[in-house]
Amino acid sequence: MEDIGKDTEGIRITWLGTAALKLENKEGTVLIDPFVEMDGAENQNDKEDFLSGDAILITHGHLDHLSLVPVLEGIRRMPVYCTATPEQTLYRHGIEASLVHRISPGDRFMVCGFTVRVDTGVHIHFDRKLVRKKLLSARVFRYRRNLKRILRLHLQYPEHRETVLYELSWQDIRIQVMGSLGLSENEDYQEGADLLCLPYQGSSTLEAHARKVLQRLKPKAVLLTHFDDAYPPVSDTVEMEGLKEMMQREFREIRFIIPDAGKQILLPRKMGSTDCV
Repeated sequence: MEDIGKDTEGIRITWLGTAALKLENKEGTVLIDPFVEMDGAENQNDKEDFLSGDAILITHGHLDHLSLVPVLEGIRRMPVYCTATPEQTLYRHGIEASLVHRISPGDRFMVCGFTVRVDTGVHIHFDRKLVRKKLLSARVFRYRRNLKRILRLHLQYPEHRETVLYELSWQDIRIQVMGSLGLSENEDYQEGADLLCLPYQGSSTLEAHARKVLQRLKPKAVLLTHFDDAYPPVSDTVEMEGLKEMMQREFREIRFIIPDAGKQILLPRKMGSTDCV
């Protein structure tokens, strides 16, 4: 386990591939955007990796953020917090209404000891250059079975411009979790979170998107998510050198963490050094 401070008590964070996170404190375990990666993926995982959760938060309704929830609910009943579109998607998949809690930007609620604030998020735009690159890749043929499944699930799991950003607070720790790499121009976000979980996939200009987010949110540390090849051929393993150089050049005060899938990280009650690593 990596400890990014001096104290031994705090929030234990595990990145489980894609945008999936497990946040644990001494009061409970919250799952965010659980997803089992597809055939040929970089970080093969399993539904059993998510069965220790006490509640599920969903940032938006796309398949790589929501489609595992009906499977998990068939094994272990957990409350699910999501906006209106994923709520309706879950109902279509047979989830009991008593398990689904609709949330909206501006809401605040408690779950597993965390105080959760919901802010408006913005889903990243898949630009033409990126789409062209995907369509012309030889991986389209290699992973054609995945592609058929992705196309089918994409229709079943819409987003409808309902991406949110969660801020989870426990004791003196604040964590922001983005569902996608975009922020609303009209939202009054809180600055200076102890940790920002930053999804890094979905555009040919990722560094520029990340720069805007970091300039606006000014976190003390960044944990990268969604940067792995989780559902080929649509996803890719994202090249990191440009981002690393930008962090060293422009954001040296922000600690920068590229996690290993399944490896637990301790975010202590009092942060230690925030130098980039």
